[in-house]
Amino acid sequence: MKRTLLFLVCILASMAMQAQEYYPEGTKWTEIRLDTLKYDSWYSKVDDEWVPNFETIEYYVKGEYTTKYGEKYKCIYTNGPEWTDSLTFGIQEGELIQYNDDDDVIVTVFAPDDYGSYSPLGWAETYQFDWDKGKGIFYKDLFMSTTTYAVQYQHYYGIIDEIKEGYFGGVRPLKYVDLDGRAPECGKYDNPQKINTQGGRIIQGIGITEWNDGECLFGPPDPYNALDEEYPVRHYRSMLVHFERNGEVLYDVWPEKEITNGIKSISKVKQPVDTTLYDLSGRSVQGTPKKGVYIQNGKKYVVR
Repeated sequence: MKRTLLFLVCILASMAMQAQEYYPEGTKWTEIRLDTLKYDSWYSKVDDEWVPNFETIEYYVKGEYTTKYGEKYKCIYTNGPEWTDSLTFGIQEGELIQYNDDDDVIVTVFAPDDYGSYSPLGWAETYQFDWDKGKGIFYKDLFMSTTTYAVQYQHYYGIIDEIKEGYFGGVRPLKYVDLDGRAPECGKYDNPQKINTQGGRIIQGIGITEWNDGECLFGPPDPYNALDEEYPVRHYRSMLVHFERNGEVLYDVWPEKEITNGIKSISKVKQPVDTTLYDLSGRSVQGTPKKGVYIQNGKKYVVR
């Protein structure tokens, strides 16, 4: 009996360790949104000053909402130019998700009912962060889900050729994949949809950093039709500029003001600075260096 209890405790502990929580309470991020019908760059220069053309939208995770059917969702609120503390999305991940992998992130939108509460309008997988080379990264169409209550297709961001790592203005390097929109030849569904994501990027544990739509990380309406005339609200371009989790800044990248001939500005990866000292023979110097000339980060370094 004791062995059985110990075994169950170990299993539960293992499950708790495996459960991922990418958007815990207090997570917040900032996106900027550009109306591409009015502007073709993030900034314009007026006289000697750079003036932003974009709107700034703040997102934050706060609290949970339990539906009348007992489903629990984390709440994502937004603050924007003309609204404050607006409940925008509900998400499920980790232990909140039933019958799905721990690395999935499920998103829904809420609709008010006649009784002063909210109901989720369907749900759809937005991200799967259990990455491997050769694996397809996809999302499911929330727009289709909210109207039919059944996910129809997997829309592919791309297939992972290489998992890269780099700094994006935060406290540690992040893993990412550059997107190409490819879909597997044989997927789970008969018609896996390709998305035009050429030049886009997805950060593991965070999401899409730039997108042709009104939202960036959780822009669930089908980006495949982002510029379709049937959906005139989708003439925006969104860009993630800041992301904080557990009190740590993980991402802080803003568009360059000097670039005025385009709105696409996928950030270049910032490589960490090499603080190692090398002597003139190329050998690393251990401990406190003596007086002399050394090489550090590819440049001459003089110790006096």
